[in-house]
Order: sequence, then C-alpha cells, then structure tokens
Amino acid sequence: MKKTVHMIALALCLMAVLLALSACGGGVKATDQSKSPLIGTWIAQDKDNDDITFQADSTGYLQREDKIEKCTFADKGNGSYEMSTERAKTPITQEYRIEGDTLYTINSKLGIQEAYTRKQ
Repeated sequence: MKKTVHMIALALCLMAVLLALSACGGGVKATDQSKSPLIGTWIAQDKDNDDITFQADSTGYLQREDKIEKCTFADKGNGSYEMSTERAKTPITQEYRIEGDTLYTINSKLGIQEAYTRKQ
C-alpha cells in the first residue's frame, strides 16, 4: 500500500514539474485584444519610417527604418502592454497612454517616452 501511495505521489510531482516547464515557452500568448485602444497603426513622430501596428488578434508589426519585424502583444488593461518580437522572444513590458490620436510609450526605468500618431 505504501509503495502505491509513493508511486502516485511521485507521478503527481512529475506531472506538476512538466506542467510548470511547459509554461516557460516565452512570448506573449495570443488572445482577443479587439477592444484594446492600441489597435491600429501608429507612426513615430520623431523618426522617419518607424511605426507600430497592433492587430485585434494580438499580432502586429514593428517597422524601424526599412526592417519589419513581426510581434505579438497583450494589452494588460492597466496602461501597459507586453510585447514579444521575432528577435526578443522574452516579453517586454511597456507602459503607455493615449491622448486623442497620440500614443505615448513610456519606459520609466530608462526615462524614455516616444510619441506616435494614429494612421488614418
């Protein structure tokens, strides 16, 4: 009887470890973000040919100069979003605020704020 209980406990521990490891895939999980105010294409005000596109299916694109990179994002609903790109698989958390047709992305740690205008 003790051996059976021990084997069941071992199996449960193994399943818990496997479940925890399967969650370490990195990247932002795709969810419906159709109500996010981020949805749309935003063009950087200070840089030529830089823009961010957020789509309702949690995917998007970053364009920096002539390089376009796919991304996934999740609007956290608290003035921040997480984004993973093709190059940076670990999600990056970015604060934001929207005033009219202007999106401000804020990196409080680095003291950087960038402004984007919504593309019409």
